[in-house]
Amino acid sequence: MPVADIAPSEKVELFVALGEHVVGATANGVLCGGGASEAAVVIRPESQRILRIASGQSGDIYLQPSAF
Repeated sequence: MPVADIAPSEKVELFVALGEHVVGATANGVLCGGGASEAAVVIRPESQRILRIASGQSGDIYLQPSAF
């Protein structure tokens, strides 16, 4: 289920239930070459998970843990 359409340097903040979730990102073809990436995240009480959407030189996209 799509929840956001973001542009470069934008972010989205989601509040989801505790437990394990799969987060995905799909390039829209305008700025990235295309493709999709998924990451499993576990949400625990009193903690947050930050993921960065990055792109490689080939245009592929990646979801990576981030400190920002």
